[in-house]
Amino acid sequence: MDVGNQGAPDKYAAPELLEKSSHHNIQVPLAAEVYSLGLIALETLDIEHKVWKTLPTIEDAFMYDMNLKMIIQRLNPNIKTNGKFSDMITAMLARDPQERLRESLKFLANAIADPTLNSDIMLVPMIKRRNLMINENKAQVEEMKTKLKLKK
Repeated sequence: MDVGNQGAPDKYAAPELLEKSSHHNIQVPLAAEVYSLGLIALETLDIEHKVWKTLPTIEDAFMYDMNLKMIIQRLNPNIKTNGKFSDMITAMLARDPQERLRESLKFLANAIADPTLNSDIMLVPMIKRRNLMINENKAQVEEMKTKLKLKK
C-alpha cells in the first residue's frame, strides 16, 4: 500500500494509514505525521528499521504496547537519564491516533515549561558523535595493528 500521498512513505506510515478501512477524523494526518517523526527519532537513536518495521502493523493493542516497550528499552541508557526523551517517543508512537496527539501535545506543553528536556535532546547528537569517534578510533587502532603485523 502506497501512503506516500498522505505525507509518509510506507516505511514511516502510521498504523491508521495501513488499515484498509480508516474511519478516523481530520486529525489523522497530523497524528500520522507525529507517528512518522517518532519512527524517525528511533532511527536517529540507532534503532534500526528491522527492529521496528512491524510495529505499525500490529493490530492487537496489548501486543503493540509490549513491542513498543521492548523497542524503547533498546535506547541508549544515556538518553533515558530522566525518562523524558523515551516518554516523548512513546507518546509519539502510541497506536491510537487520538491518544498519540493528546499525549504528544501534553508532553510538548510540559517540555516548554521544563527546560531540562532540551538538555536531554541536545545529548542525542553528542552521544552519536562520541560513539562515531570511538568507532573511528577503534578502526584506526585495528588498521595500525594490521600494518604492524604486515611489517613483521
